[in-house]
Amino acid sequence: MKDMWMNKNFVKLWFGQLISILGDQIHFIALMVLIQNYFGNIVVTGTVMMITAIPKVLFSPFAGVFIDRWSLKKTMIISDILRMLLVLFIPLLFHFLSKPSMTIIFILTFLISTVSIFFYPAKSASIPTLVDKEHLLAANSISGTTQMVISLLGLLTGAVLVSIIGTTWAFIIDAASFLASALFILMIHFPLEKEKNNMQDNKSSIQYIQELTSGIRYISQDSLLRFIIIFFSSLMLFAGATNVLFFAYIEEVLHMDASSIGYIFSGNMVGMIIGMILLQKLSQKYPKEKLLIWSMLIFSFTILQVSWINNILLLIPIMIVNGLGNGIINVASNTILQEYVEESFRGRVFSVIEAIINSALIISMLPAAWLAKQFGVQTIFLSIGIILFILFLISFKIGNSIFASLYKVKEEIVETNRSVMEGEMVK
Repeated sequence: MKDMWMNKNFVKLWFGQLISILGDQIHFIALMVLIQNYFGNIVVTGTVMMITAIPKVLFSPFAGVFIDRWSLKKTMIISDILRMLLVLFIPLLFHFLSKPSMTIIFILTFLISTVSIFFYPAKSASIPTLVDKEHLLAANSISGTTQMVISLLGLLTGAVLVSIIGTTWAFIIDAASFLASALFILMIHFPLEKEKNNMQDNKSSIQYIQELTSGIRYISQDSLLRFIIIFFSSLMLFAGATNVLFFAYIEEVLHMDASSIGYIFSGNMVGMIIGMILLQKLSQKYPKEKLLIWSMLIFSFTILQVSWINNILLLIPIMIVNGLGNGIINVASNTILQEYVEESFRGRVFSVIEAIINSALIISMLPAAWLAKQFGVQTIFLSIGIILFILFLISFKIGNSIFASLYKVKEEIVETNRSVMEGEMVK
């Protein structure tokens, strides 16, 4: 762990992102307050949240092709600058227009999310270039844990800050956070950037499509990558619906105000922080691949508990446990992919996986409210919990078989290298 703090390049990337994430949380609250003040419609709020996910589905796979060819450093810096300008446009829009068209808000939200799909895969792909392979798990744990802490602080203090400084200054702070992130990234030295900078950029559209299809083929022909995609998409196809269901749950079961969703999300984030810290110790005894699968059992258990709990004091501990599984899944999966995927394919792999996961998330959210209205929200939670338990059993069987074959290959490689070294020593 100490070695990570000696890695100045990683620390710059890490610190820049902490500032940016804090700004994002303030931005989210400010945008929700603006929409509520001007439009007072929860449907509009929900639409904005849906629009945020749409670019990840439509453009992520194509963004990955460019990320694998472009300089990671330049991609992240340009993305930060563009997001800074787009965020600044929001308070200007509300300042000069008495009541801006909601269409313009939708367009700005869509553009900010579109730019972000270039930044985040580039960031994930850059970590293995800045960190040695044996330190990847520690790097992802540090990054994920501290980001969750900042996100939690942002959610808990953002509303108070917005009420004190106003939404205009909240957006300005978010824009400044993107500028700070860009400056930190500008100071980073990427050891492997030289190779990408020397690559030709004058590719035809046909060649880009060929690179995209080669990335999809790379994923489809690899049993581990296929398993991870199916694992995540299955999880999000059902567990993703809880993002909508909890709003109905708070009103119908807990009989509390919608603002209470903050307590649920905060409990989940606390659990994620614990899970990310715990993973480093658990991974010393158990393979992270198996921990990834067992996390689905945690999801199943906690969602089943929600199906009968009707008290917020009992719910919060359950959401902490749920977040624990979420934290383990996020860090373990990122580390596995960063270790396993070839550098030239990382951008495409991360982007395709993000697109598939967000597609499953959107699909799960669409029927959730209708089903809850027809059968009761707790009945839907019960059904989701049972389905996730069945998926855990299936994943446990298939995943163990895939991981066992990978361990065997690794052992064979180690044994071959040992034999070669012993042969050289004899000579």
